[in-house]
Amino acid sequence: MTGTTAGRGRPTSLTGADNARSERIARTCALGDPLADTVAAELHDRGRTARRSLAGLLAAGDTAGTLTHAQADLWHDVQAAGVEDLLGRGALVHHRADPELVRIVHGASSVAHVGAASDSPWSTSRLVRDGRLRPVAHRRVADTVHWAVSALEPGSLLTGGPGHRATLRLRLRAAVLRHAQLHGLAAHADPVLPGTPITQVDLLRCWLAATARARALLTESRAAAAPVPAELRRIWQHLGRLLGVHAELLDAPGHLLELAAPGGVDVRRGCTPALTSAVAVAVVDALTGEQPLVRSPRERILRTVRTVHRRAQKHPEAFAG
Repeated sequence: MTGTTAGRGRPTSLTGADNARSERIARTCALGDPLADTVAAELHDRGRTARRSLAGLLAAGDTAGTLTHAQADLWHDVQAAGVEDLLGRGALVHHRADPELVRIVHGASSVAHVGAASDSPWSTSRLVRDGRLRPVAHRRVADTVHWAVSALEPGSLLTGGPGHRATLRLRLRAAVLRHAQLHGLAAHADPVLPGTPITQVDLLRCWLAATARARALLTESRAAAAPVPAELRRIWQHLGRLLGVHAELLDAPGHLLELAAPGGVDVRRGCTPALTSAVAVAVVDALTGEQPLVRSPRERILRTVRTVHRRAQKHPEAFAG
């Protein structure tokens, strides 16, 4: 079997072992997130009680409430043992660019794919009204941007830190929506996400957008981008596990991922100028809100976000970096 190296068109000969692994990866891409799915089912079945305990946990790391076994398991699912020092220093120190620029690029990259991979025919008409994202879509973009930026900060991904809690919120949001999609719960419909049930591909796309993809976009203008430091890769791996991405996907070579899920994060598919413009404005709103994540002038941030989205659409390699 001959494959293609992700985004570069170079043929890659695969061994029998590679073929078998590619098939495993393809099966894994179709899976959900069993632990988060259990919590999502509890939220639906137990209602207010389960939601109250989980809200305190994710808002302030309050473990004193009456958590269900599944909620406690989710909170402790990925331990920081062995990487405390790395997480304490954070990912931001491993980027050679201005920290403000790094935050803006990661925030913009994290949502560059919004609406792009949806099989739904209503991506723009349902997402955009009067040039802006509709409220539910705007909130989803804001949550994702806050997650991507907070994950960069020193100590943020340690258990109970802002990045740790934001990652679990994002993971559970996907699980709740998957539960709604699988059980036909129309009240939980979300126009930001595809009409088909969310799978590991969606979690993988989200993780790549806020890690390797963001770094690739950040360093694209340099003649020779520096290699990714081993410590930064370990932080990325930890973030991926927190998000619920399957180990099979976190450790897979890019060309096998591309073969298993061809075009899985092609940000051009489904995008329109109106949608791209509305998402850019929502990113700026998230970065400059009541508790601003960056201090740059709004117009400068908007120009940078638009540049990131143009680059993402010009070079849509699914698994760059």
